[in-house]
Amino acid sequence: MTRSAIVTGAAGGVGRAMVARLAARGWQLIVTSRRAEHLTAAFGDQHLQVAADCSTPAGARRILQAAREHQMQPTALAHCVGNIRLGAMHRMSEVDFNDCLSANLISAFHTLSAFVGALREARSPGAAVLVSSAAARIGTPNHEAVAAAKAGLEGMVRGAAATYAANAIRINAVA
Repeated sequence: MTRSAIVTGAAGGVGRAMVARLAARGWQLIVTSRRAEHLTAAFGDQHLQVAADCSTPAGARRILQAAREHQMQPTALAHCVGNIRLGAMHRMSEVDFNDCLSANLISAFHTLSAFVGALREARSPGAAVLVSSAAARIGTPNHEAVAAAKAGLEGMVRGAAATYAANAIRINAVA
């Protein structure tokens, strides 16, 4: 049986490394990015490529819908979306702060929600790993926004892991 995985933020450095590692182990991959041209540049015609903004519920659901349309049931998720908005709080714009939260926390919430929903609907076990940052746990100058977003992600992961453990769905974060 072919194993399928979703890699969000697949065109970025962490995402590309994850794709290479999973592909080398024979996984069938659904790779995502907000921009189709980034996926094409990174992967040519390899993998199922889905351009979607997973920081919205509709974008996250679009990824799972594309998988279903291609008769794929992903049982693994590597959420590699994120950005780092550096700057002290008193100098950070509201737009930059919201962009940081959207990329690092909101996208994780919507993507994990869609993924877990699909697993539960299929009555399938699965595993998700989300990318955090040491900034969530230590005081690093000018990292207030990313620290807040990643600390929120870690709290969400702990809660979701407890919620879905009975469904044989493992959820972890790595920093």
